[in-house]
Amino acid sequence: MNKLFIFLFIFAVSISVVSAHTISNLNSSCYSVTHTDVSGTLIEDLLIDNTCEGVSISWSNQINLTLGVIEPVEVNVTGEKVFVSSSLRPDLNAPATITYDSPQTVTTPTVLKDGIECGDCNITHSLQGTVVDVVSFSTYTLQGAQDFTLYSDIEPELPRLFEDGGKVYQSVDLGESTDDYVCLVQVFAYNERGDLVLIQTNPEREAKGNFLGDPDTNQPESLGYFQPKNGLANTYFRGEGLAAYNDFELVISCRDSINTLKVYEESFSTRYSPAGRQLEARSLWLTDGDNAFYLVWILVLSLFALWIGGSIWRSVTGRR
Repeated sequence: MNKLFIFLFIFAVSISVVSAHTISNLNSSCYSVTHTDVSGTLIEDLLIDNTCEGVSISWSNQINLTLGVIEPVEVNVTGEKVFVSSSLRPDLNAPATITYDSPQTVTTPTVLKDGIECGDCNITHSLQGTVVDVVSFSTYTLQGAQDFTLYSDIEPELPRLFEDGGKVYQSVDLGESTDDYVCLVQVFAYNERGDLVLIQTNPEREAKGNFLGDPDTNQPESLGYFQPKNGLANTYFRGEGLAAYNDFELVISCRDSINTLKVYEESFSTRYSPAGRQLEARSLWLTDGDNAFYLVWILVLSLFALWIGGSIWRSVTGRR
């Protein structure tokens, strides 16, 4: 009996010790949470690491976890967004370091705080990734370079790309009244390993003939680049080759004669397209706006037309 009592006592103590050291309920298999105990709820060297996406937050100073275990609703660490709720977790609202092992942008990324370029961030870019020292917490995201304005509505155009291999056009506004720039449009896609690969460069090199049959040397396809006029240009990318991928980075690079480079990068996806290849894409399209209503309406009309056709056929053949 005494041995059983001692065993149960040791077991209970061990369980309480494990519970005391459990500081996180970030239960995704991607998350790794480490720290060093100091005293009671006081810890140091807290590291929350999303190993699947290569993004982490680290606090080097001591933190007093007065609000208990860290819950998923309070912290989100992904390549798209790094978030710590300063209202739910004021104990974590302290200077920290965000590390991106491999930012998913083609160009050198800009760090946004609540959608605006972060003015109080200390940012270091290297071949190993991007390191961002922040003084407090909110929502931090990375965005590729956007040195000029681009007017584009890619989403409605994507179905046409898959239907006939057409083009999606954008309007570039360099903000300068100069004809000295030339622009190229590139599309990068994520392969099965999550790496960005170049899949397309525009304009496509194809010398198009004019009315008399000679090549029109003023066309982008003949020039090999898009030529802005008064700082404005119409550019495009093509649908061919996109069906093999889901997520893309659109990069438009414009350079002048003195080698001044302006770049615009934007992410886009075909996952929401009705012509998408996956069930996820089709289900998203079905629940988008009035698409489901029109689909049901077409089905009703089709059944009605079938009934009319069957009635005519029976009257002609004399069958009932």
